[in-house]
Amino acid sequence: MINHMKYKIMQWLKRLLVLSLAVAIVISLCSCSFFGKNEEKTKMDLIQELSQMGYEKQATMLQSLEKNSIVMTTSKSEEKDFIMGESKIGGCPHLPENFEWPHFNAKSLAFLAQINLEQIVLYDTEKLLPETGILYFFHEGGEEVWGFDPKDKGGFKVVHYTGSISKLTLTPLPNDLEDYMMFSPCKVNFEITKSYPSELYELERQLFGSEDSDSHDDFYDKIYEYSGGNINKLFGYPDLIQGDIFLESQLVTNGLYCGDQTGYMDPRAKELEKGVSDWILLFQVDSDDNAGMMWGDVGRIYFNIKKDDLKNCNFDNIWSAFQCG
Repeated sequence: MINHMKYKIMQWLKRLLVLSLAVAIVISLCSCSFFGKNEEKTKMDLIQELSQMGYEKQATMLQSLEKNSIVMTTSKSEEKDFIMGESKIGGCPHLPENFEWPHFNAKSLAFLAQINLEQIVLYDTEKLLPETGILYFFHEGGEEVWGFDPKDKGGFKVVHYTGSISKLTLTPLPNDLEDYMMFSPCKVNFEITKSYPSELYELERQLFGSEDSDSHDDFYDKIYEYSGGNINKLFGYPDLIQGDIFLESQLVTNGLYCGDQTGYMDPRAKELEKGVSDWILLFQVDSDDNAGMMWGDVGRIYFNIKKDDLKNCNFDNIWSAFQCG
C-alpha cells in the first residue's frame, strides 16, 4: 500500500510539473501579441517612414531583404521565480543530474542561457528549430576565445536536451568560474520581429547606384534610429560590430586562421567562400545590464550554425564569434 501511494504521489508531482510549465508558456505568450506587437509596428513604421522621406525604391528593396527574428527581452528575476525548464538568460541552469559541464583548457565554460523550445514554437514561423527540448548555451567569455582561430574549438558549446523536465534540477555554477562569468538570472519575453542587414553601407551600390552616399545620411540615420538597444535574439541578421561572422566561421572551421589577413588571403579562401551561405545565426547574446553581462567593450557573442546541421538537429558543429567595439 505504501509503495502504491508513493507511486501515486510521484505521478501527481510529474503532472504538476508539466502543468506548471504549460502555465508559464501561456503567460509568456499572453505577455505580448503573437506577432510581437511593439517590434512589428516599429519595423513597419521604418519602411513607411523611409517611403514618406522619398526613399520608396530603397524601402522596397530593404523590405525584400528582411528576415524573421525572435528577440528576447530580459527582466531581472530570482531563481525561485523560475518554473523548472523555463527559458532564461543568466543565473544557474536547470540540468539533468549526470550532466557533464563543458570545459575549455581545463576551465569551466560560463552558462549564458537556456531556451525551452516549447515556449518559442509559435514564434518559430519557419520551423527551423525542434519543437521540444531545451537548448543550453555555454561560452568561454572572450578572455581567450574570439572565434577567429581554429584552436578556439571547444571554447563554446550548445547542448540540446530532449529528456523529461522532471529529470531537471537547479544546478549550481562550477566553483572555478570567475565572478564576472556568473550572471544574474533573467526572465525572457519573446517577440517576432523583422531584421535587416546591419552593414547597410555594403549595400550602398544596390540601394543608390553611383549617387554620393553623403547625400543620403538621413536614410541611414533613420535606420539606426530604429536599431538601437540590447539585442538578444534567435535567427535573423546578426547585428555586427566588426566583420562578417559567417565568412569567418566558414574559413576557421576549415582550418584557416582569421585573427589577421592570413586566412582571408590564403589560396583556399576563395573556394571556401562559396560555403558562406550555408551558415545562419542561431543565437546572438548581447551585453546585457539586467544579466550583468559585458562582452569586452559592449560586445556581442554569436552562435552560428550550418543550415543542414540545424535541419538535422545537430548542434555539435556550432561555431561562435565574439565581437566588441
